[in-house]
Amino acid sequence: RRTGSLTAGVGVTREHARLREVDWSLWTQRSAEVGLTLPVDSVRAFDATAPGAYAYVQGRWTSGGLVANAGLRAEYWTPGPQATSQTLPGEDRGVWTFDPRVGLAYPLTLRDVFSFAYTRLHQAPSRDRLYDRRVAINDRQPLGNPALRPAELISYEAAVKHVFGPTWALQGAVFYRDLYGLVGAVDLAIPDGPINLQYTDSDHARAVGFEWSVMHASERARFEAHYTWMEASGNESRPGGDPYGLVRKA
Repeated sequence: RRTGSLTAGVGVTREHARLREVDWSLWTQRSAEVGLTLPVDSVRAFDATAPGAYAYVQGRWTSGGLVANAGLRAEYWTPGPQATSQTLPGEDRGVWTFDPRVGLAYPLTLRDVFSFAYTRLHQAPSRDRLYDRRVAINDRQPLGNPALRPAELISYEAAVKHVFGPTWALQGAVFYRDLYGLVGAVDLAIPDGPINLQYTDSDHARAVGFEWSVMHASERARFEAHYTWMEASGNESRPGGDPYGLVRKA
């Protein structure tokens, strides 16, 4: 339509992840040289498949000086049928995530424009962090956990842009972001087994800040300069593991 547009789409996916990894760290090699047998599962392997699907709709509308953009994305994610046969068993049932976004721009004066954006996003965990059939491990690689769920980001941003002329503009913006369900690692007991370092999705973080931007654009050249101040906080539990950690066995 003359005052707006609307688009939509659907899709299906199929992921296949395969890994075979041998832990041959120096201290494991040294123990073999002196005839010791350490209680460590040195081989990590998995072969997993998972279906998926998504659908989205988005639109743009104008009314007077107002410009509005809005969209919604729905996505189906699952760890796949192999989730039930891991050291940390999980459900193979999937989850739906819904990601809305809204953007508005409105002129305050002939030279000033106010804009606002709200976004919600989900990101699925890496397949490498879902599957694991080891029992006794070191801390170099935490146990895969098929119970992990997609992490979530919620973002707010507001800005005012002032146009000095045909080629120069200045913009000031503030933003705030929350993050939930980030992947980390903690020591927990496995079912009928020892305490091991394993992946979890309980970490969270937040960020708040502002940004100043000056922009110049002409037929011959384009120039931009940005200054950003941000304060970020949260908790982190070392999702990469500890390359010099202890052997974990009851």
